[in-house]
Amino acid sequence: MRISLFLPVMLVSLTVMAAAGGGVKQPRFLECFRTMQAPVLDGKMDDPCWRDAAVATDFILHQSENKPPLNKTEVRACYDAENLYFFWTMYEKNMSKLQYGPPEDIRDNLDWNGDVAELFLALGSDLEQYYQLAASPYGARFDAYAKDSFYNADWQVKTGIFADHWTIEMAIPFGALLGHAAFMGTPVPGETWRIQFCRDQGYLHEWSTWRNKEHVSYHYSEYFGTLQFAGSKNTEQIPAVKHDFTEIFFGTKQKFAFTVNREQPELRALVQLMRDGEIIARQELPIAGKTFTSTLDILQGGKWDMTVEVYQGDQKVYHGFGSRELPPVIETFQSIVRETAADKLRNSHYPGKEAFIQELATLQQESAAAVKSLQNPDALTRAQWNDLVALYTQVQKSWTKVRFVDNLVKIYHGIKEENPLFALGQANAHAKIYRDSPYQGAINAPLKLAAAGGETESIQLVVIPFGEPLQKVSVQFSALRRADGRQISADNFRWFAIDYVKITDKPPTGSNFYQPYEPDILLEGKAFDIERNTQRPVWLDITLPPGTPAGLYSGSVRVTANQYTVEVPLEITAFGFDIPRETTLKNDFWLSPTLSWEKYYGGFGEAGYSPKLHRKHAEVLGRYRINPFVLHHAVYWHPANIKIFREKDGTFSFDFSKWEQFIDTGFEFGGNFFPASMGCSTDFFNRVVADHPVIDRSSGKTGRLRQYLPELAKHQELLQKGDYVGALENNRFYDDFMNAYLKLLKKKELLAISGWEYFDEPNTNVRWDAMLKTHAFLKEKFPEIQLFGYSIEPTVERGLKKSLGYIDIWAPSLYALHNENLRRTIQQRVSKFAERFIFYSCSTKQDSQGNYTPFIHYYQSYLAPRIQAWMAYKYGAEGFMVFMLNSIPQENMPEPGKSGGKWPETEWLAGRWQGTGTLIYPGPDMEAIPSIRMANFRDGFEDFEYFVLLRKLQAYLDDAKHPALFQKIDRELVIEESIVKDVYEWTKDLDVINAKRQRLAKLIVETKQIIDKERVR
Repeated sequence: MRISLFLPVMLVSLTVMAAAGGGVKQPRFLECFRTMQAPVLDGKMDDPCWRDAAVATDFILHQSENKPPLNKTEVRACYDAENLYFFWTMYEKNMSKLQYGPPEDIRDNLDWNGDVAELFLALGSDLEQYYQLAASPYGARFDAYAKDSFYNADWQVKTGIFADHWTIEMAIPFGALLGHAAFMGTPVPGETWRIQFCRDQGYLHEWSTWRNKEHVSYHYSEYFGTLQFAGSKNTEQIPAVKHDFTEIFFGTKQKFAFTVNREQPELRALVQLMRDGEIIARQELPIAGKTFTSTLDILQGGKWDMTVEVYQGDQKVYHGFGSRELPPVIETFQSIVRETAADKLRNSHYPGKEAFIQELATLQQESAAAVKSLQNPDALTRAQWNDLVALYTQVQKSWTKVRFVDNLVKIYHGIKEENPLFALGQANAHAKIYRDSPYQGAINAPLKLAAAGGETESIQLVVIPFGEPLQKVSVQFSALRRADGRQISADNFRWFAIDYVKITDKPPTGSNFYQPYEPDILLEGKAFDIERNTQRPVWLDITLPPGTPAGLYSGSVRVTANQYTVEVPLEITAFGFDIPRETTLKNDFWLSPTLSWEKYYGGFGEAGYSPKLHRKHAEVLGRYRINPFVLHHAVYWHPANIKIFREKDGTFSFDFSKWEQFIDTGFEFGGNFFPASMGCSTDFFNRVVADHPVIDRSSGKTGRLRQYLPELAKHQELLQKGDYVGALENNRFYDDFMNAYLKLLKKKELLAISGWEYFDEPNTNVRWDAMLKTHAFLKEKFPEIQLFGYSIEPTVERGLKKSLGYIDIWAPSLYALHNENLRRTIQQRVSKFAERFIFYSCSTKQDSQGNYTPFIHYYQSYLAPRIQAWMAYKYGAEGFMVFMLNSIPQENMPEPGKSGGKWPETEWLAGRWQGTGTLIYPGPDMEAIPSIRMANFRDGFEDFEYFVLLRKLQAYLDDAKHPALFQKIDRELVIEESIVKDVYEWTKDLDVINAKRQRLAKLIVETKQIIDKERVR
């Protein structure tokens, strides 16, 4: 994964330590000359512009000390009025092993393990706002702006394949680089940009860069080189044009001025203005002197595009393009005046309408005044337009409230009861209920669910106040009863107030899910208030106890506030079979409380993260079928949780009694995958073990491990050099620990469900090679351990080396499973070598159609967590990992001198990670507070059990006696493409999933009845 975390390796650091210095000592500089004859994009370097172009060469291996790659790379650059061009020549000593990647029509889904050329451009003063454009041998493209993979620009590539090299020819319109400015034109001579060229060489997995810096990612823009636009290389003088305005904005007779560096004959400008794709104005302007100005009117909202071209005779010498999305200011004010004219509320009964009528009157007055001023737009100054836009933003909030209240009035008058204080709506478990979005569903209607025994089904109530605020809203359940009197106790039901996360960073462009607040936090049984003219959802968890007989069970849910109660029926259909308490689908969401929670709380006290605190968290995770085994080494190796003894013979022994408590708690609450390495690839040895307290049996005194193990210094030196095997060999303490630890795992029956990760995402050749050597050593020394590494794939080789034979559990990223060859290879190895298969996700990817892989971002559909279990079934994975449970965005961390306290006294801020890493929230009493997204993971795990149970039952069914039923089961055990087509295309409709669950349940019941009858006979 891309997040750098400190997670352990027993006595081994698997992070290569950065040596001091290194990297390119002098800055890289490339001149880019202007051409009057654009190259023909064909992947061939036979255009005149390339013969005269300066060359970027002398690439250096990424993260090396100026070491050249085996295969040379050259890049040439030139430009004309409209485009920036690059020609890449990538020499290859073995073209038969070129890894072509996806076909030309694939966008933003390159194979980064194959052959790829990557270009980075930073245009403005903010170097973080850079562009990344990449292409592979078939011409497939990837582009991103400011780390936004949803950015798609109109640039072109053509590739060429030759005997000893391959090429990429790129044409990038300057207008496609508008992210940092409102208008972009042909660069003037002397203008400089920051630039980086990077090559990912496939089969050798050599990453090389033009501007190198040791141990630094491609993306560190402060280490980019410089591209200078140098004008024409010959004596021909081409006019240079600059725009003298900052943005496209509202106004009449606006002056868009341009400057030409020298007077030239036969200069003319063509200006075109478009709104939402429709041409609004066209102008042809003769240029006399050194300036010209286009005068334009922009009054309406929409996407405005302005193109400016300057010609000398028939030769285009300048191309400028600007774009701006302007709000519908005039249209909105006119709509408000028109729609509020009737003012039906004044003549209707509605509680608290007087205060709202005053707000409505203010809105009407402000909008009417704005409409009046807009009747004479020529008289408006720029400052007045700014004021109107500011008023529009303010009025939009009021207008949203008006529409919300108008909907409340309709709901209010649709209720038969006189003077209701509030009503109850309902929504399914993945719906997002916002505080100010008009509710459109059923009112005070029965809640209907269906479930198996041992399953929890969720539904939301929407509490909708009428006119007045509500205080101390609370929920009570009745028992549920079947017609024959059989009942389900209300003790099996829970309710939660839903709280909101503030979205501080907007989601990637192209996302349709942006809201300033997202519902997610589940506050169990906490009475809450609702402000006037808002609404708030309540989450209900309805659990059917194991052994619940089939039938319809009925009861009610009562919501009380302000001494007023609304009661709605609650009905649940029990299918009559159970799903197991122990979840079949393995999962590991990285429960690592010491990573950020310890800092958030200012420490866990002298006892550290104790078994008692773990039990408190595990009980919550177990309800959601989330694996509660602790991952992080700092928990286990806290001095309060383990005692180390130096025996009289010089060996070391361990008191694992606290570890056993952690393990027992994990099992008790459903743990099914144990992260035995307690983390991944970090400097555990240097930071923890060397200074750990050790009790000497002979003297009874306590010292530090380094006192009893002087060779530690040598081990540390080997680690810093990247010699992990050398640090493990002949390491007395490591041997004693591992032998004792493995004995513990066998005693607790953990080995079969354990995974050992020592190298997380070993993407460089250096780390890949270190991983192979270390895994070979570990497999020989401890053959019973199961080794894996997230992102490692059996089809990938680095430095001509594959990981086959060194990995026991394959754990590719979820989006990598889009590759059919990878899926087929994994299944072959699972079948032939009894290797295991899980997948993981720590981010999301989008395809060229805007579809995205499911993850836990707030802006995604909340079915995204649930559907991952369906993908596990479809692709034959025994489990999956998600990054992660309990990280905390920095914005929520308490800081010295920071006012306002911390959550829940303040709002929870999403930060730039947009929900990544945060599935539980840190409560004020160190409790784990669950989330809607986590509940949807639970639902997916429970869906999975339907498939498992039906498959098990089918095995007992005599297909000769029941061929039709057998075939029907076969069909239903396949996930339809309408549910999951691939990792990008999956349903966002819960009704589709529930229909499938109903069909599976019906077959389970039918098959079980047949089997039970035949057993009786």
